[in-house]
Amino acid sequence: MRLLEQVKRWVDQEAPDNESLAQTLDNLCYQLVGARTSSGKAEIEAAISHLLYVHPEPKPELLRPEGQISLEPDPGPLVPVGEDGEKWEPLLSAEEKQAAFLRLKLCLKPY
Repeated sequence: MRLLEQVKRWVDQEAPDNESLAQTLDNLCYQLVGARTSSGKAEIEAAISHLLYVHPEPKPELLRPEGQISLEPDPGPLVPVGEDGEKWEPLLSAEEKQAAFLRLKLCLKPY
């Protein structure tokens, strides 16, 4: 296993402190959530197990994300409330926006 070999070499050569160990374990836990194949998951789990075996005390608190981390845009409004604290309402309705878009599209059509 390539990752396990890298972790073993890192531990042997660098002798990481507890803070470095905790950060590495945290990173591996996030990689575990994003692993797409069962062999990838097994490789990451082996690396995590090795780190916990090599440095049993004190055990860092592991952050294992609950689910897949997604990088999707937030579709919510950018400004949910106005400056006065009231709910923000757009200046144009959906129909007005569509009409303005069509006018602009017609103006730019020759280009």
